[in-house]
Amino acid sequence: MKKPRRRFGTDQKATILKRYLVDQVPISDLCDEYGIKPNQIYAWQKILFDHAETAFQKAAGRLPPAYPRRRVSGTLLDVSRNGCRIARDRAPG
Repeated sequence: MKKPRRRFGTDQKATILKRYLVDQVPISDLCDEYGIKPNQIYAWQKILFDHAETAFQKAAGRLPPAYPRRRVSGTLLDVSRNGCRIARDRAPG
C-alpha cells in the first residue's frame, strides 16, 4: 500500500534549510529526522537561491510583479510556471 504524500509547509522548509545552511547540521541527520531524501533538501536549496533576489527586493521596498507579463495580440497575459492567465483585455480599436 502506498504511503500518502507528505507536504512540508514553507515554514518547515525554511527551518530545515536554516538548520542545514546556518547551523550546519549534517544533511544525513536532517534526512533521518524528517524522513526525507537529500535530493529534496537540495531541490529546496536551489529554489531558495533561485528566488533570493525577490527577498532582497522586498526588503528594499521594491516589490517585483507577481508574474512576468507578456503582450500577445493586444492582450496582456500574466505568465507563470503553471501557465498563463489574462490580466486585462484591451478593447479593440
